[in-house]
Amino acid sequence: MRRVKDIARVDDTLLLTNWIPEGQMEQRLEEARKEAVTISGHLRLRVKDPRGEVVQERGGINIWTLTGREYLAELMALNLLNPTRTGVRDDRVLYIGLGSGTTPEVPGVSALVDPVEFRVGEFLAQCQVPATFPADTDGSPRTAVQFIREFAGNEVSLGASVVITEAGLYTDGDPGDNNSVPCPTDYASTALRAPVAYKTFEPVTKIQGYSLEVVWEVRIR
Repeated sequence: MRRVKDIARVDDTLLLTNWIPEGQMEQRLEEARKEAVTISGHLRLRVKDPRGEVVQERGGINIWTLTGREYLAELMALNLLNPTRTGVRDDRVLYIGLGSGTTPEVPGVSALVDPVEFRVGEFLAQCQVPATFPADTDGSPRTAVQFIREFAGNEVSLGASVVITEAGLYTDGDPGDNNSVPCPTDYASTALRAPVAYKTFEPVTKIQGYSLEVVWEVRIR
């Protein structure tokens, strides 16, 4: 049985505030608890040989870091209406980073333990754009989105095999500049950056000449 590590839950409470001559009075509406919305991330990694055959596969449910929870909350909010309608933040999920370390999957994860370059000097690997919405195939509401990156045979395993045991999901906002876009992607600038989602897993070996497919699916239920 696979144990669920973390599912972010979205809940809300309606609070009414009455202003009376004697001062402010709050009234909280009490009602039957509604079903909370859950946001879960599902990571799948598959190593393929030069013929396209899958030789290794790993998967599991990620942890949403505090950075990721903050991102989800701020993404829904506006900062200005006039003169220009502006959101609290404009960055979007765009990158995947891989590593060879491991740490407990808790919200306080602030970086990969042992990040690895996917190209010389580069850490953050861009996902496919546009992102994939699985429900598009049958006309259902878009309640899931996939962030996909296929690492080529000469990526990650830079001249030698590399053991991968952790992965992070990142936005294209620069945390050093109020999450403005674009952000740096080089190893020196981003290897110690906090991911919005984190997953550690049993070792998977990226072999020179073998590709690595990473699919990170976020589901809202």
